[in-house]
Amino acid sequence: MHVAADRTSSRPWHRKTTVIAALSVAAFLAHLALRFGFRATPTTSQIPLLITLAIGDVPSSMTCCGSS
Repeated sequence: MHVAADRTSSRPWHRKTTVIAALSVAAFLAHLALRFGFRATPTTSQIPLLITLAIGDVPSSMTCCGSS
């Protein structure tokens, strides 16, 4: 029986990729709301995307380099 697989499926928020994907979706929606809903400037509306890129890139880089 695969106990490790059962643990990860019951706790999906403990996986880095799930958290990064959820953050990316939230940032994209915030970008759209700022850009088209609030008519923010393009520079201001890109802030959520840049923050997500910075936050999401750190775990991805560590996994890629083997420092996980």
